Amino acid sequence: MIDVARVQFAQTEFRKTAPLVDAALYARDPLSTELEFQTLLATEADALTFRLQIMDLRRQGRNDWKLSVKRDTYPVAIGDTITVTYPRFGLDAGKNFIVKGKKVDRGSLYETYTLFGPQ
Repeated sequence: MIDVARVQFAQTEFRKTAPLVDAALYARDPLSTELEFQTLLATEADALTFRLQIMDLRRQGRNDWKLSVKRDTYPVAIGDTITVTYPRFGLDAGKNFIVKGKKVDRGSLYETYTLFGPQ
């Protein structure tokens, strides 16, 4: 015997969405795009909590930054927090960033870090 409700559930590509529009965030960055995350969260309450966590990160003005450094100079791993000090972009006193990615090109003298922040 075939359970029709179960078949319909299995054929549905997307179960739930939890959209949120923040007018203040959009006013600050009018070219921002809508983010969509596919997760394995089972309940709508978990999805709403996840949505608020992502919005809290984005409201802080945190962005992705690229940083090129001389290869093998700093032992940095993904997930590490580093402090970047630079005389521009408001980084005079140093700001903390999370290392989100690391690209090493063996043909180059530099490696590129993808940073998230500032924290």
